[in-house]
Amino acid sequence: MPNVKNNAASQVTKHKLLEAAGEVFAEQGFERATIKEITDRAGVAMAAVNYHFSDKQELYYQVIKLVHQLGMEAAAVIINPDPSMSPTDQFREYVRKFLRSMLDPTRPAWFVTIMMREMRQPSEATERLMDEIFRPHARALENLVNRLVGRQIPHRKTILIAQSIISQCVFLVDHQIMLDRFYPEFPPAAQCIDELADHMTEFSLAAIRGLYPPAKG
Repeated sequence: MPNVKNNAASQVTKHKLLEAAGEVFAEQGFERATIKEITDRAGVAMAAVNYHFSDKQELYYQVIKLVHQLGMEAAAVIINPDPSMSPTDQFREYVRKFLRSMLDPTRPAWFVTIMMREMRQPSEATERLMDEIFRPHARALENLVNRLVGRQIPHRKTILIAQSIISQCVFLVDHQIMLDRFYPEFPPAAQCIDELADHMTEFSLAAIRGLYPPAKG
């Protein structure tokens, strides 16, 4: 017997619910958002939420997972690195994909709103993603830092360097409006992702090599 939940019409309904839920959660927050508002905006019956997601909490979790899906593609560059690429090239590609995941102009505006809210006040949904997404991402970035240095360095220092790298990316997203006002002569970040990725790579590598110069001889 075919799986009804996987047929085309059912998948369209599920997608409508995720899009509508993302908008409503971004506007209202989890607590204030209602299933009725979400289903009204999606143009589907309220029962569709129970059918596809069981409840509002699970729907929110799936929205958060969707928000981080493109970021997972960036993390894959360093979680499963291409052995033919040098650590420097892996780092550059990781930064480029990470920036694209957050600055992609085709993404709905609510993606960034929810992402930033979860960064400031992680919900149960984000906690559920810790072992699936965030911890593997963090460990892979720490391993890459050690490969860039060329040797194992103190773990605490590795974490601090990894945090500095992520902070540069998050700053660009979180302060986009103010940065556009401070520097009107610069194009919006979404229009110069490759340039930003190259700069962040060069800047970070210079800092890492300043702290840990390559061994001589």
